[in-house]
Amino acid sequence: MPMQNKFMKFAVCAIEYTRNWRM
Repeated sequence: MPMQNKFMKFAVCAIEYTRNWRM
């Protein structure tokens, strides 16, 4: 399922961005 993979990548990016912003 390519769609799920895309969503997972987006979620990871969002988490990483939030982590960086929190720091």
